[in-house]
Amino acid sequence: MSKLKVGYWMKPMKAKRINLMKIEEILATQYNVDLVELRLGDDDDTTVVDAVFHKMSDLLLDSKMGKDSAVTVLSSFQRYINRNPGIRLFDPLPNIEVILDRVSMMDAIAMCSRACSKARKFYSSGYLDCTEKVDSSTLRTRIQSNGFAFPFICKSRISQGSLGHDMCIILNENGLQHIKPHSVLVPFIDHDSGLYKVFVVGTRFHVVHRPSITTKKLLSKNVDVYKFHSDTVSKITDATSSVKDDIGSNFSGNESLTEEQNTLIAGWVELISDKLVSHVITRLTYRKSPYSVLGQS
Repeated sequence: MSKLKVGYWMKPMKAKRINLMKIEEILATQYNVDLVELRLGDDDDTTVVDAVFHKMSDLLLDSKMGKDSAVTVLSSFQRYINRNPGIRLFDPLPNIEVILDRVSMMDAIAMCSRACSKARKFYSSGYLDCTEKVDSSTLRTRIQSNGFAFPFICKSRISQGSLGHDMCIILNENGLQHIKPHSVLVPFIDHDSGLYKVFVVGTRFHVVHRPSITTKKLLSKNVDVYKFHSDTVSKITDATSSVKDDIGSNFSGNESLTEEQNTLIAGWVELISDKLVSHVITRLTYRKSPYSVLGQS
């Protein structure tokens, strides 16, 4: 079998974090796959590969903020893809745009929920878009009319990068002053201090249980708001996380999310608790159409 050549691009820090060198070794020795780093920038890369994967969400955010270096790399990447339309691409930039914006991401989850069968039903947590600045009285009215009750979570509309992980729990009315423009409010759902990160490739899945946050201690303290970084609270370590692939069939989105969205690869965060009537999906981490894998979108 001929060797498959796969191009990639990601920031050096990200490559180090996921131990890309070890992944490269495993792919080469066990799967006959060579990883090739794409050199993107002013001088376009001419390397010929069979497929490309990348981690460009941070670059997309940087480009929106007008950073020239990010614009340069993204432009070079798009030229590379345009010159090689037959390359299998994981993941087209428009797909990344959907999950970069928390509102469009939550809308996508809700659309999947409405379309899936009752047998595999899951729900979106719902949200309140607070992009524009309003006075406290107007904000209070909007919160009440949307059926929100304390406590609830305030998240950045940007769902990726460091900004996407900076959050706070609003515990009472005094905490409303901490809600800034370009925020999204979501209900706090009691989920037994744990969440599940689900990753699906075709019919295969990988489930990791990670620690989460509880409001029991917070409500007993005299505080109006609790600020936290979700990536720190739910940090993956050997001590705090565990693989749960044996319970993959219990996850509502395992079939319905991928089938309804016509996706080959998907990832999401799912809440499961005895207190919940049904599962709740709070975040999409990856969405991919099989057509884009074939280089057709």
